[in-house]
Amino acid sequence: MFLFYYGLERHLFFGDAESAFNMILKLRQTHKNRSFMSYSSNALVAACMFHRRVDWFERFMQSVADVDEITVDAIYVLAKHSLGMGLTARELMQIAGKVGFTNYRYIKGESVLFEQELRKVLLERFSAEEMPLSNFVLRKSPVVQQVILANYSIDKQQRVVNVPSIIENQLFSHTTLELLETAHERVKVLVREYRRSGRDIPEEQRTANEPTKEIDDAFRESPLFEAIDVHQFDKNVEYFNEGLCPYCGNQLKKRPVQRGKCDQCGHTILVKNSVFTGQKLMLTEDEYNQMVDIRNERVYRNWVTTVLSREGIDVSEFAKITNSRNLDINESLVETVSKNAQKHYRDANMGFYRSSLLTLGNIYERMGQLEDALDKYLLVCYYDLRGCTNGTREYNKGLALLAPAVLGWIDQLGEILKLSSEQMKEKYQAVVKQEEVVNTFIINDTWRELEEALYNHD
Repeated sequence: MFLFYYGLERHLFFGDAESAFNMILKLRQTHKNRSFMSYSSNALVAACMFHRRVDWFERFMQSVADVDEITVDAIYVLAKHSLGMGLTARELMQIAGKVGFTNYRYIKGESVLFEQELRKVLLERFSAEEMPLSNFVLRKSPVVQQVILANYSIDKQQRVVNVPSIIENQLFSHTTLELLETAHERVKVLVREYRRSGRDIPEEQRTANEPTKEIDDAFRESPLFEAIDVHQFDKNVEYFNEGLCPYCGNQLKKRPVQRGKCDQCGHTILVKNSVFTGQKLMLTEDEYNQMVDIRNERVYRNWVTTVLSREGIDVSEFAKITNSRNLDINESLVETVSKNAQKHYRDANMGFYRSSLLTLGNIYERMGQLEDALDKYLLVCYYDLRGCTNGTREYNKGLALLAPAVLGWIDQLGEILKLSSEQMKEKYQAVVKQEEVVNTFIINDTWRELEEALYNHD
């Protein structure tokens, strides 16, 4: 879905913008992934301004079911300002931290009541349930860089734009903070009154707690892994739906938003999304830890599957070898990928060889063998700087290009291992000499380029 979305981003600005806009709106109705919702919110708002389409912005706003589906940031506020619109109470609540508001007790725990009181404050101050943005002058707002496209294949100058940030406008920050603090004090008094009188505090209206994602294939039985029971948290969905304590089963006076205590047994209750279906769950602390373990296991299984696919290794054959020799999966991966790498080297497929070295570095890093991982990443950089290709051991300098991700991994490992630039140089020289018969000039020349990228990138 993300790959499809990246293509749509390109169309949104450089191709069939209308069709791309419509398709992204459709994707947002069915894919509630937090990163995707944030990326697409920025891209759609920027496209509305770029193409001067007020009708698009209106359609975008109509499609939003909850303020959490949008990113209230510099470009969003700028778009509302340019269209003569204001910010709603929910939008002001979302940016509370950006204007210096720190006490989230009621924004999180009593969001319905807080929004209700904030609306009243807005009415009193502006005679409207929105804060007008026309009061804030753009030229007095600091200019910030705003990422509008997630697709890294698009030039950075097109992905990142400079926009005036009304949120960081001093008058805006001061005004918004004052509004939030006033609402906070009012909610504090109301909560006290509700509790004293025994009345129920208004809660969020219950929405259908339906699955928001398909069950990952990683949980199913495979030649390598046993099946994981995807129904083990079904009862916790019901606990959430009915507002029941997952410890004692008693009805709660108020369902916690993220974390709370049962008013009868006193245990801590956690509200989280199911790792299987994305539904809301009411969990004990032990159940939450269990779900974290399952989430980590899913990440690991998907990583193993990706490694095998990237290296063209048959899962069933790999499982047979691993099980027959009673090997740990990571150890078996090292052995199998190393054989792959040797074959690529013999066949003079140096591009494939370089990719296998990268995979080995990833495996070693996951195993905690950081020195070995660093060796492989340094070799990857050596071949990248030479400009390796497949089908020949001849190098093409015109294809030389360092991968930013690999540089980041080297930098991180260097810090963990506490290596100075001189020690990193010695390590690089040693692994290259061990790898290839190559003269000192080439080693030093490639090191200078790598050193520049690692230590002088600012």
